[in-house]
Amino acid sequence: MKKHFLLLLAFLWACSNSEEIQEFDEDLRIAFVSNRGGTIDIYSINPDGSELKQLTNTEDRNSFPEYVSPERLRFTIVDKENRYLKHELDLHSLEITPFVMDTVSAGADFQWFSKDSSKIIYRAIQNDVLEFFLMNKNGSGRKRITRNKETDTPALLPNPFWNSDETKIAYMNGPDYYNQSLKIYDIETEETSIITPRGYMNSGMFWHKNDNTFTLNIKVRDSTTYELWNIDVDGNSFVPLTDNPGLGSLHPKISPDGKWMVFESARDDEAGDIFIMRLDGTDLRKITSSNAYDGRPEWIYERQKP
Repeated sequence: MKKHFLLLLAFLWACSNSEEIQEFDEDLRIAFVSNRGGTIDIYSINPDGSELKQLTNTEDRNSFPEYVSPERLRFTIVDKENRYLKHELDLHSLEITPFVMDTVSAGADFQWFSKDSSKIIYRAIQNDVLEFFLMNKNGSGRKRITRNKETDTPALLPNPFWNSDETKIAYMNGPDYYNQSLKIYDIETEETSIITPRGYMNSGMFWHKNDNTFTLNIKVRDSTTYELWNIDVDGNSFVPLTDNPGLGSLHPKISPDGKWMVFESARDDEAGDIFIMRLDGTDLRKITSSNAYDGRPEWIYERQKP
């Protein structure tokens, strides 16, 4: 009996350790920008900091990685003439090809599809001012979400986010890029709520999967550095997640399972490194450590070659 009990304990211990090891999906990685190799390129790494891999190697500046699929990564090349050109990277062959956006509307410079691709938000100029528009993929039901011309808020950051059931759209907007407020547009009522009436500088945000909270990367001009905050959708609760005066924390991204965020911070040096932590700010982990700049992280699935 004692032997069987010990075997049971060993089995349970092994199972618990296995669960700890499988903390992240097997193919989940973090893409990021770094100049550790002398040029500005895209790298990827496991969420535990292992298996660093260089994905691009060009003389141009490679930045802004965007997850497309387990086989492809989109990013921006800034060439010697300072032109921003979208490209795609094959994660198996590492071949780089130019990417040309197939816009749903003439004049759109950014666009974002809903999960089922039935609806789309796009940004375009109307009456000399940038505005957000919403319409069905087939072109019907076109609506203007923002009223920047009427409210004299011409600055519009290209970062809208759908909530989980895609009935609401969150975005940052304000009279200039130093005075931004978090706003929510309700698709059904066509009403806009201002969540943070105070103006901030912003460099990243995401909507939690429970639809009740945002993580927002904001800076009070001439007062604070960029820091991460959790803000309730009613705007009544502001919870600071980071506090690194003079160094800041930037570009937060939520993990696919909604349990972690990745971001960059220069808290340990003047260059910057990649960190992850839970959505409530606990369990902080440093993923990269170098004297170079590591930043602009993005969660990606990077499957091994078949």
